Amino acid sequence: MRCSTACTPVMSDRYRIDTGWQLAVTAPGAAASPSAIDGQWHDAPVPGTVAQVLGTDGKWHDYDVWYRRTVPGPGRLVCEGLATVAEIWSGDALLLQSRSMYATHAVAVRAGWVHLCFRALNDALAATVPGPRARWRTRLVSDRRLRLIRTTLLGHLPDWCPPVHAAGPWRPVSFIPDGALAITACRMTARCVGSDGVVTADIGLAGPVTAVALRVGDVVSPLAWDGQVARGSVTVPNPARWWPHTHGTPALHAVTLVVDGRDLPLEPVGFRTITLDPDMRLLVNGVTVFCRGAVWLTPDLVRLGGDPAPRLRAVQAGGLNMLRVSGVGHYQDRAFHAGCDALGILVWQDLMFASMDYPSADPDFAADAVAEVAWALGPLAASPSLAVVCGGSEVSQQAAMLGLPETTWRDPFYSGTLRAAVAEVVDAPYVPNSPWGDGWPFAPEQGGPTHYFGVGAYCRPLHDAEAAGVRFASECLAFSHLPDDRTDARWANVPRDPGAERDFGDVRDHYTAQLFGVDPATLRDADPDRALLLARATGVAMLEAVVAGWRCTGETHGALVWHLADFMPGAGWGVLDAGGRPKPAWHGLRRASAPLLLVLRDRGLSGLGACIVNDGPVPVDVTLHLRCLRDGATVVAVIALPMHVPAYDRLTIPPATLFPRFFDVTYAYRFGPPEHDVTTAWVERDGVVLATAHHFPRGRAALGPAVLTATLVGVGAIDVTTDRFAVGVHVRDRAWSAQDDWFDLAPGRPRRVALLADDGQVPPEGTVRAINAAAVAY
Repeated sequence: MRCSTACTPVMSDRYRIDTGWQLAVTAPGAAASPSAIDGQWHDAPVPGTVAQVLGTDGKWHDYDVWYRRTVPGPGRLVCEGLATVAEIWSGDALLLQSRSMYATHAVAVRAGWVHLCFRALNDALAATVPGPRARWRTRLVSDRRLRLIRTTLLGHLPDWCPPVHAAGPWRPVSFIPDGALAITACRMTARCVGSDGVVTADIGLAGPVTAVALRVGDVVSPLAWDGQVARGSVTVPNPARWWPHTHGTPALHAVTLVVDGRDLPLEPVGFRTITLDPDMRLLVNGVTVFCRGAVWLTPDLVRLGGDPAPRLRAVQAGGLNMLRVSGVGHYQDRAFHAGCDALGILVWQDLMFASMDYPSADPDFAADAVAEVAWALGPLAASPSLAVVCGGSEVSQQAAMLGLPETTWRDPFYSGTLRAAVAEVVDAPYVPNSPWGDGWPFAPEQGGPTHYFGVGAYCRPLHDAEAAGVRFASECLAFSHLPDDRTDARWANVPRDPGAERDFGDVRDHYTAQLFGVDPATLRDADPDRALLLARATGVAMLEAVVAGWRCTGETHGALVWHLADFMPGAGWGVLDAGGRPKPAWHGLRRASAPLLLVLRDRGLSGLGACIVNDGPVPVDVTLHLRCLRDGATVVAVIALPMHVPAYDRLTIPPATLFPRFFDVTYAYRFGPPEHDVTTAWVERDGVVLATAHHFPRGRAALGPAVLTATLVGVGAIDVTTDRFAVGVHVRDRAWSAQDDWFDLAPGRPRRVALLADDGQVPPEGTVRAINAAAVAY
């Protein structure tokens, strides 16, 4: 009774049954059918999980959980996701069994009670036929038998996230009465044909239907109707193209199915071309896009979902243009993908295979995986934000690092079976695994996507990021990022890789020592407030330096940090905290991701060069200013150069252009005492500063103390000035946040900082401080 057909979700919310559900918990196997249930019933939301109703303390993988509800008459029950070993009952009749939380099921039910049963995962794993023996074992996952069943690894990753186990109808459930008009299946594609856009549709319908048409924008075309499926296409002349928001406008076009004169809205579509060349360069509409962003897991570990909109808006506001849905998580819902379409955020979509030796040689497992591709990707066939599909996460890397032969870690399941399955469903570039390459999959210079943690977990020096030959970092730069003062758990919940000698707090301390010349452990005892200050500033500096540097090389084409948001309050990997608020490190990543970017590049004995990146669709004419400052205040060199930066391009300015006469600006020759301790640069147009950058030839620790002034301007801004160069200027306010924070500030260059209200009832009242300046009130 396993559902083996790719059932597409109902493309209308009008038949969803979110209320009226109850759940009960029983011992494993205690109730063989609904009539045998002996338990207390609790009201339960659907979609939802057991943990959402009964709390996260229970080990729900050790129990059977039943959901029930009545339906008014005969019809079809459509379940878009049941986690994980599930059954569907109508009365006491068992209709379906499933062992995948990613499958969509549609079954005929009669009037009366319907039950959804979620069997104890541990019992199901114990009873599972082992299948082919695993060729290697991973320390990442707590129960390696999960390789034999299709469920999320979230909750099963020690030291990474809390043990909250997925159980329940985590995706919508719908009931379609017999005879009702409903969309039962929907597959659309949108592609560019010359200057036109073409939408093709293959739509299953139930109920009384005579004539069907498809409208895209203002263009309407009839569809062929055979009594079950409507098929056809619509050609839209010269439609506006969809772009990632960093490079243009994410134009969408409304789509409506017209059935006998009745409008049924469908998901909007976007027209764009997208390719991924062998060098991991992503081209959208023929333009190279540097992909910067983060790995997305889930906004809510308990509900396995939640509203993605606030975090997606933060991603867009932060200048990020790509999210990677990791194979250790789960497929995202329509709201996530619709949000990415609307906001211009590209999606790198992993299939949910991660870090384990799955029984890919088993024909049943392979067939189910092919069906899973259709379930997961079918609704995304016309989604313009879908940029890359990847066969899984760190499967090949795990095998290769354990010394297994190449024939093992180049599994044809990922390079052949899944590739073919994806090509049948969506028109998107495919990567067999992440990381992947021509040689060792984990070696950055092998040309494919890499998980780069040289700077980060492996404590390599900062220059290693550019020297490593990274083409596309689909994971990178894991640090223990401290949150702001809104949480008391500032040092808590520091992540650790299983088996590693040091945690990611130790990694952060390593770079704090390098950047600021202190012993963090000693400083935490002697001056805990300053230790906190420098720990926060470390994440800011590292993310900004590496991502900005990669954008300027022309050799690296993507940087997705691990990861976007924490599961728990504290110093996790996320650049957003567990509540979705930006951590200090977020501001470094945001500045490095700005569509117009200025970077100063230390070329050693060659001097100091510069790079200006323009991701926008129009060229810019700006003036590049540089000043070298002694003691953070005295100007010893001034430069102003007009620059023209083409659209979708970067301009590299060599050292000799910036300094036509010799000046040891990088303090590389050291013929005498340094003439300055900071070079500050900015580009401006019509008196408006568009981007800034700074270089410290002797490091940040060489800067002397500065004195700040801060003046409140109205209610929504602060003017900040300094008498000497100030590092890590940041705002502390109990009810307001700085739109730009943890920035460096040069004397004579006042900065107006916009304030965002966290609590609009409380007026701004706080302090501004820097690493080398005491706090001043405003």
